[in-house]
Amino acid sequence: MDAEAPLLSLAEYRDLGIEQNPEIQAANGSCRQSAARCPNREGGLYPDVGAFAQYTYQNGVPFLPHNNGSIGLRMSWNVFDWGKRPPLLVKRKLDKRKPKRISNA
Repeated sequence: MDAEAPLLSLAEYRDLGIEQNPEIQAANGSCRQSAARCPNREGGLYPDVGAFAQYTYQNGVPFLPHNNGSIGLRMSWNVFDWGKRPPLLVKRKLDKRKPKRISNA
C-alpha cells in the first residue's frame, strides 16, 4: 500500500509552502493590518471637509426666534506642523514595505 504523492511543479510547491508557512502568514497579516490602519497615507496633506446640519430651540431670550436651523460645511487643515509630517510619511512608507519583503521571500 505505497501511496505515491502526486508530483507538482516547483512553482506549485513554492505556492504551497507560502500558503502553509506561519511566519509568512503572520507577515501578510501585519501587511493587511498596516494597509487597513492607514488607507490614505498622505491623508494629512489634504484638508478634512465635512457637512453639517443642526436645529436649535431656545426659550431663554424673548426677542430671538425660538426655532433656529443651520446647515454648512466644516473644514480643518493643518497647514504647517513644524516639520513633523515628512518623517512620519517616510516611516509609514517603510512600515508598509517591510512586511512585503518578508512575504515575497
